[in-house]
Amino acid sequence: MDHQRFDDLAKRLAVSTSRRKVIRGLVGGAFGLTVSARAFSAHAQESATPIAGCATDEECGESAICCNDACLVAECCADGVADSHCGSNEICNSGVCEANPAECSVDADCAPCNACESGVCTWQCGTTCGSTCDESTGEHGTCRVDCRAGEGNACCDEGLVCDRLTGTCDTRENVYGTLVILKTDDKGNPLTGACFDLLNAQTGEVLTSQPSCDGGFGDYGPSDGSVVFLSNVRGQFLVRESVVPAGYVGASDQITPIIAGGETVTITFVNTPISVPATVTPAPGPAITPASSEPTATGGIMATSSVTLPNTGGKPGDDSHSTWLMTGAALIGGAAALISGKKLRKSSEASEES
Repeated sequence: MDHQRFDDLAKRLAVSTSRRKVIRGLVGGAFGLTVSARAFSAHAQESATPIAGCATDEECGESAICCNDACLVAECCADGVADSHCGSNEICNSGVCEANPAECSVDADCAPCNACESGVCTWQCGTTCGSTCDESTGEHGTCRVDCRAGEGNACCDEGLVCDRLTGTCDTRENVYGTLVILKTDDKGNPLTGACFDLLNAQTGEVLTSQPSCDGGFGDYGPSDGSVVFLSNVRGQFLVRESVVPAGYVGASDQITPIIAGGETVTITFVNTPISVPATVTPAPGPAITPASSEPTATGGIMATSSVTLPNTGGKPGDDSHSTWLMTGAALIGGAAALISGKKLRKSSEASEES
């Protein structure tokens, strides 16, 4: 069969039929299997150099397809693998779509963590979040996911959180513990209005984005004299009272015990009232009588009992004052006796003269 007759035959078969029917019509046509196969093989050999210049199959007519930007008389392009020109269970074999031989019939025919789907072994663990297969567990291996490979809890199912220590997903209550901070005065009465920060116990780095306050941000509960970090802490923390209730002295920092997942730890901060210094009232002294402004007979200011005149002789506390009085009295007595004696002599002398 010459080339022209082959092309004419292909064109006639192409009327109201698909490319695949054209090619397969050549194989099973009226010229017989052997003649047709030889004709197709001869034409295929001469078509080994595709006609360049295409982007879609439509540009190649009904008897060819576009493979790698060139028109090729074939059913499919890729060789030995699945091709878009073939069916879902077919592969391309030397330009012809053929049934794909089954890779498996049951899961056991596949490697661990693979399942047999439509005769093909298919990986079951996904391709994200550090997926691996633990071949030592399960009937056919167990898929393992390291949730630390994703942001936040993106690698966990809804309702679960990522345990950043183990890389596994679990409930929040199992992954994190709870810290309860009680705030009281020195008599054990609850105090409201306090706020706390959590710090790294080793470095002092502040871990809370802002202070957690009683009945406010970060507190799981009402304003009742406590701040509760519910199921969101794990490890050891330095706790600092960042806002102190009015009228009280702030308490010292505390270091918590190590808080494990699912565990609740309670600590207490005690505040004492601010001491106000007592006002000292001076004791009353002796009353001081003001000096009188009434004039005396000599025109001076009358001395008051509160004014002590100075001693003019002797040492304080001795008997010099009494001595002066006795001395004065003796002098006066002596003078009186002297005067009395003179009067007696004069009287005696007068009586003698008479």
